Order: sequence, then structure tokens, then C-alpha cells
Amino acid sequence: MKLDGYVKEDVKLIQEFRETRNLKKASINGYLSAIKPYLELNQMSLTELLQEAEAEEKEMIPLKKRKVKQHLIKYRSYCITHMSSGTAHSYYMKIRSIYNHFEVQLPTLPRVTYKQDYVINYEDLPTREHIQDALKISEIGVQAIILFMATSGTAKAEALSLTLRDFINATKEYHQGAELSGILDELDGKNDIVPTWYLKRIKTDKYYYTFNHPEATQKIIEYLKTRDYKSLDEKVFPFLPSLVLDRFQKINDHFGWGRKGKYRFFRAHTLRKYHASNIGLPADQIDALQGRSKNVVHETYIKPNPVELKKIYMGAMHRVAILREGESMDGVELLKKKEEIEKTAESRNNLNPVFSDDGVIEDTNEKDSIHSPTAIYLFKTEIKPLLENKGKPLTLTEIQEEINSDYSISYFSDLIRQLKLENLIYSWKDGRNSLYHIISEQEWLRQNFKPEENGVVEIDEDEPLKRCTRCKEILPISYFGKNGNGRQHPWCHLCVNDYHQEKKEIKKPKKEKIKQKKEKVEDNSDQSFKKLVLEDALNCCEQESITPHLRILSKLEKAESK
Repeated sequence: MKLDGYVKEDVKLIQEFRETRNLKKASINGYLSAIKPYLELNQMSLTELLQEAEAEEKEMIPLKKRKVKQHLIKYRSYCITHMSSGTAHSYYMKIRSIYNHFEVQLPTLPRVTYKQDYVINYEDLPTREHIQDALKISEIGVQAIILFMATSGTAKAEALSLTLRDFINATKEYHQGAELSGILDELDGKNDIVPTWYLKRIKTDKYYYTFNHPEATQKIIEYLKTRDYKSLDEKVFPFLPSLVLDRFQKINDHFGWGRKGKYRFFRAHTLRKYHASNIGLPADQIDALQGRSKNVVHETYIKPNPVELKKIYMGAMHRVAILREGESMDGVELLKKKEEIEKTAESRNNLNPVFSDDGVIEDTNEKDSIHSPTAIYLFKTEIKPLLENKGKPLTLTEIQEEINSDYSISYFSDLIRQLKLENLIYSWKDGRNSLYHIISEQEWLRQNFKPEENGVVEIDEDEPLKRCTRCKEILPISYFGKNGNGRQHPWCHLCVNDYHQEKKEIKKPKKEKIKQKKEKVEDNSDQSFKKLVLEDALNCCEQESITPHLRILSKLEKAESK
């Protein structure tokens, strides 16, 4: 925030305005841009203007006759004449906000119709050829930021906020290094690097994910290798906003591209529009990639998946490629190549169990079939031996932990589902848990059924068995009754009877509870106090030779008996 040219009193007012409202640098600069022409137009300082307005309030001058009204009308007319309608309205409202902040009463101005600005259409946006021409006359750093903004849709403020540490994090899936120089050497020359950037939108303070084309990545690497840097907190593009603005203006004027409405044809914001208009994705996906604000409910409950968002971007990024060699680069083919790399490196975490350590099985119509060798191989070599050795059914989590913790639950869930369809794996419920085994529930129950230990005298060989979830004993199905819903009870009738018996023992008769309550009351200090009072009353009667009242004697006898 530069306050050069402001009087000392104005500087204090502006600083107080910023601190009270907790404004960011960009926001206060916007207010300063509006204040400057307002002060110049009225030939007064901000302090003088506020003092003038306060004096008129004290003098009780009618609002319609106050000087502040004339100042605002003159300023609004100036803005409408010299600025776009959006900027004019924004500047005018900022001045009103400053007056309101300092509690100055303002008049209501008559409505005005702002002139219609020129609406930029698709034909007014720079094409791939325009951007290629701009690259030809730009130094390497400007080339890098142009390619980055055009292929990612990132705004100028966010692009200039990126650090070298952000670059390392964005490309971490493509390198193994820790030092930037080694990372740049490792990544140099690779044409499949699509960084995953996690940015904060300066305008809205919202975080979002975005990506850029590999050609932009290579240009950034080429640029970084020409620089000397001391810290990873240095910027990827160490340019002032004014320098970027100047470079874009020079490019535009060099080619004589002129203006579209009030703006130059070639500017940083049109690269963002180029990205949005050419990438060919639905509006909500473009908003996600460009960090545009969502409604509060959407922002709170819906979080974009960066992996899925990256796949979407990679499938469409060839449409925003700029360099001539990039025109023939098929984004879909690059996406396939990227997926194969991921499957090779993380085959154990892949949701689809048909992928092997050697990559994806191609040219087959049975990609989702159990007959793919990977699923069968995993079942025969790891899952089946595990269940045979354990000799009991296991939960999905237990299978995952016993085989290899690198396998994800999602992977096993999909694999087990396919194995169940082929009757290679059986499952059943045990309370709230789902158990899995290579034999059916009844077969496993038969193998582990011990009638002598469980007190079962006779059983029909065809009668199904069931395991009681309370006592864990295996019993004939006839030992299980029905619950209130008409379904079979998970407990055997012995456990049900035991439960009801325990419940009866826990419950105490009503009379016993009342008796205990009385005993508790009679033992308290209040009861002892009453007894002392009665004894004292009796002693008084004896001293005064008065016959005690029968009621006192009766109460004392009761108290002594208790």
C-alpha cells in the first residue's frame, strides 16, 4: 500500500480504515484508486472533505443542500465519462463506503443509467496463433507465464503468488529429488508432466486445484534453470504486476492489435478467457479448474477430487495447447500413458483388480471379468492360502491387514465382489460384521460343530446350523427363536432365557425399593433432629410437672423403635 502524495492526516485515516475493516493489500489498493481522482476533482484532502461533511451535519443543513451531495454527483459523472460502467459504479460505491465508515450522513442521489460497455465475444479473444506470435517476441520468463496462464486458466494474481516450493509439490509424483536443481534436471525433457497445483484464489481466499499443459511445464523448467535462487520461498515468476501489465501492453502494441471496448486486445485476463472458452468442458468443471466461487452449501459439502479433476483436465488439455509441436499432441493418448504409469507404480492401490504389476491388460473384452489373470493369481497365491491357514472366516479388514497393508480396502471390496460372483469366496453376516471364507457358512459350521460340548443330543443331518452371536456356540437352527420383527433371533434360546433371568435379578420389586427409600430417609440428620426435639419436649414436661401430650409420647416411641 503506497501512500505517497497523501497528507499525514489522510494517511492515518486510510490506515485506520484498513485496520478496522481488515482489508487486504489488493482491496485497499482498490480504494486508493478510487480516492485519488475524488481528491483531485475536489482539490481537497480526505481529512478536509470529512471535516466539511461533519460541519454541515452540525449546522443542520438539509441533505439536499449539502456540499457532499455536489461532490458525489460531480465524481459519479466523471467516472461515467472516463471509465467503463463496471469500474465507474465500483469507484463511486467505494467513496460512499469511506463516508459511511466515518459515520457521515449521505444524501440519496438520483439513479443514473450507466452506458452499456462493449461486450467481448469469442471472436474478440486471442487465438492460438496470437499467443504464438506473442511468445516469439517475449523473453523466456514472460513466455513461461503466458503458457502457464493460457493452459491453466490461472489469474495473474495467483500466477505471481506461486513459489518454488509450490512447483516442487505440484510435480512431486514425477520426481524423487529433494533439491530443486536435481529435480529440474530429472524433469527436463519430459513431455508428460502435468503438475497438480493447489492454489489460493487471492480475490476470494478459496483454495482450489488446477493443472497446466506439459509444454508450459517445460518452459517453466527451462526458465528456472536460468535463474539463481536462494530460497524455495522465492516466486516461480518473480515479476511485479506492473511489469506483467507493461509486457502485455508492449506485445499488443507491437502487433497493432488495438482495443476491444476499453481494454487492449491482448492482456493477462484474456488468457484466462482463452482457457475457459477453448478447453471444451462443462461450466462447473471450468469453474473448478479456475477457482471460481461456489455457493456456501456447495463449498461446505462438496470437495473436488484432484485425481478425478486431473483426469478430466488431461483429457481436454490438447484443446488449449499453444506451441506448434503441441498441436499434434493428443491429450487423450497422454492421459492413457499417465494412467499406465500410475497402474504400474500403484497397482496394489488400483480399484480395478484386473491390472497387474506389468501394466494394464489391453485388447481384451474381459477387463471386468474374474477370468483376468491378476485376480485369479492374487486369489490363489494370497487370499486362499490365508483363509486355509486361519481355518476361520475373516473380515475384509483382516484379509487386507494379513496379506499386505499396501492394498486398499476399495481394491479388496471390488475384488471380493468379483470372486463372490464366481463362488470362489463366500460371505455371511456375524452380527454387524461381514465374514469371508473359501467355503460356505453351512460347510464351515458343520466342520466346527461339536454337539457333545454344546449339549445337543439329537440333530437331523439336514437341519441347518447357526452360530449364536452371544455365546458363540454352533447350534441347530431349531435352537433359535423369532424376534419381534418375525426374523430369526441372533441369540439361541438359552442365551435369551439367561438374558431375561439376569434382567429379572437386576430389577428389584417395587416394595423393596420403597422400603430402602424409607430407611435412607430415616437415617438422615433431619430424622435425628426430630428425635432430639421430642426428647427435649419430654424433659420440659417432667421439669414443669406437666403430663406430656399423648402425641409426643407416641412420636418418641416410634422414633426409638426405628
